[in-house]
Amino acid sequence: MRAVYPALLLTAFLGGCAIPGPWPSLAPRPAESERTIVAPAQPVKAALAPAEEARLTALWRTAEGQLLTRDAALSAALLSAKGSAAGSERWIAAQQALSGYEGAVAGLSEVREALEAALDAATSPAIEALKTQLVEKQDAAQLTAANAAAELSR
Repeated sequence: MRAVYPALLLTAFLGGCAIPGPWPSLAPRPAESERTIVAPAQPVKAALAPAEEARLTALWRTAEGQLLTRDAALSAALLSAKGSAAGSERWIAAQQALSGYEGAVAGLSEVREALEAALDAATSPAIEALKTQLVEKQDAAQLTAANAAAELSR
C-alpha cells in the first residue's frame, strides 16, 4: 500500500498537466517559426562619366611623371652622396632629393583619394585598373624612400 501512494501522487500531478486552461501554450509561436530574410538590394552605381575618367587619368599620369622625375633625381643624388660624410654638400643635396621624392609619393596619395572617391560614386573598370597600378606604384615608392633614407643615415 505504501508503494501505491507515490504512484497515485505522481498520476495526479501528471494528470494536471493535461487539463486545458487559460495558461499559454508551449507550442512554437509564429515569430519562432522558420522564415526567410532577404537582404535589401544594393543600389546600382552609374558608370563614371568619360570626362571624369579622362580627368582622373590625366591626374594619375601627372603624378606618375613627377614621381619618375623625382626618382631619377634621387638616384643621381644618392650616387653622388655615396661615401660622403653626413652634413656635407652632397649629403644635403641627397636629403633634399629624398624630400622631393617623398613629396611626389604624397602626390600619389592625393590621386589615390580622388580615384577612391570617384569609385565610391560610380563604376569604371579603367579607373579600377588605374587604382591597382597606383597602389602598386605607391607601395614601391614608399619602399624606395625608406631604402634611400636608410642609405643616407649610414
